[in-house]
Amino acid sequence: ESIAARAANIAKIVEAEEAIKDQEKENEAKIADSRTVYDFSVPVAGVNVPFMDLIKQEFITTELPGENEGEVIKNTQAKVKAILVVNIKQDDPIARRNIPELISLAAKFGRNGEFVVVCSPTDQGYFEPDTSALIRLKLASEYGYGINPVTILTDKVNLLGTGAHPFWRYVEGSCRSPSGLGRIQVSESTKYTYFLTNCTR
Repeated sequence: ESIAARAANIAKIVEAEEAIKDQEKENEAKIADSRTVYDFSVPVAGVNVPFMDLIKQEFITTELPGENEGEVIKNTQAKVKAILVVNIKQDDPIARRNIPELISLAAKFGRNGEFVVVCSPTDQGYFEPDTSALIRLKLASEYGYGINPVTILTDKVNLLGTGAHPFWRYVEGSCRSPSGLGRIQVSESTKYTYFLTNCTR
């Protein structure tokens, strides 16, 4: 076996060990963090709104007869079953395709209030020149975003770094994007990273 082949084998072993260590750290952090999305508030129109109020979450309790006489089993379920959290750039060419698709998703799966799309604009990455209020007006007039009550737009927030909004820090730490990452990838324009979270409390 050549030196290059041995070096490549050692590098693979080291990478595998590091990946295992990273996964273990991530699992420990998840166990230590017992919070849910309902422990956070997000800014909307200049006011911090508790996340449960933002998505109009309701918990419905039903009582079912148990196996034994007089026994009642209580079953509590969330009305909103899934939340799609997305960071957006309103003035980006990709927005012309993605925002209508988000509205379509919300219309298709949110009819009974079981699915909600929450979008957060940001100045991080490619600069978003408009204020939160102007972004809200543009999305409503250009796309009709916000007309459907299951399409929600927060104010502009920081998504990355030490100044990241606590809600986004939680989402990035507890959810996975379609690429399998628990974070927003920093690129020329930090936009359209999707996180799907469930609604347990």
